[in-house]
Amino acid sequence: MSNYDVEVILKEMFKRVGLEYSPSFTSQEDWFLEASWTHYEEACFKEWLIRFLKTKHHFTKARAENEATWIILHCGWATKTPTEATDAI
Repeated sequence: MSNYDVEVILKEMFKRVGLEYSPSFTSQEDWFLEASWTHYEEACFKEWLIRFLKTKHHFTKARAENEATWIILHCGWATKTPTEATDAI
């Protein structure tokens, strides 16, 4: 995956929590703990990411799902508890 692809993915991830992507932000330690999303928001992002990987890299569905899971595991935002998600409404 190219640096450009990583930037596209991170921009989309940041957009989904109302932040603007910045390379300097992601160079900070534990940057991915600075925002959070609900299980639903994560699932929607994962669907987008799978489509992106299948289209851009011609991955099979299984490979795209595995890559998306890995990316979210290592770079995804913290997941809000059901109480936190309700409080945000």
